[in-house]
Amino acid sequence: MTSPEDRIKEIVRRRGLEDADASRLLASVGKPEARETNPFRRWSGETTSLVAIPIAALGLLASRFGVRFDGALDLHHSATNAVSTATALGDQLVAVPLTALVFFLAARATSKTARFVDVLGVVAVARIAPTLLAIPIAFLGRLLPADPLAGPGLALAGLVVLALVALGAQVTLLVQGFATVTAARGRRLALAFVAALVCAEIASKVALAALHR
Repeated sequence: MTSPEDRIKEIVRRRGLEDADASRLLASVGKPEARETNPFRRWSGETTSLVAIPIAALGLLASRFGVRFDGALDLHHSATNAVSTATALGDQLVAVPLTALVFFLAARATSKTARFVDVLGVVAVARIAPTLLAIPIAFLGRLLPADPLAGPGLALAGLVVLALVALGAQVTLLVQGFATVTAARGRRLALAFVAALVCAEIASKVALAALHR
């Protein structure tokens, strides 16, 4: 069976079409461009930043199960202590807007064209995995044995796996988004990103200490 390209080449040969016409015909049946998989190139910051709204709402819901997002990357669960609404709101303000502000300052130090709305979208999208996995983590946490000396079980193994998946996905998306926003690569990207992450963790802890004093 001949391909469309082969049939067009045969038509070109028989009818003696101009090279430009032949090129246009061949281009019309060319392979489609690969679909963009980077969400931060596919959608604008104005779109991705809207993810912050459902992420904050899901974070507040997870707090009903004893989950706290007490830092730029932190996720902790208490099987006995419920998280108050005021504490949960403070956690969300620190986890998204404050973290985005710190990353934006690092992005601007790296690229003068970086926009806050783009960085906010990066931080919001990066929090999807930990937020969605927070409630399953909370349920597994309730299944852990009360005796700390008890051997590891399936609940602990599942909790560790989910926590690692959540953290890995968050960091991966943060790196991808930061690289997209700043157009930085290699050592420059690594230094700027690590500095942003460390500063975001420090700023979040200081802010939470001030909020819950």
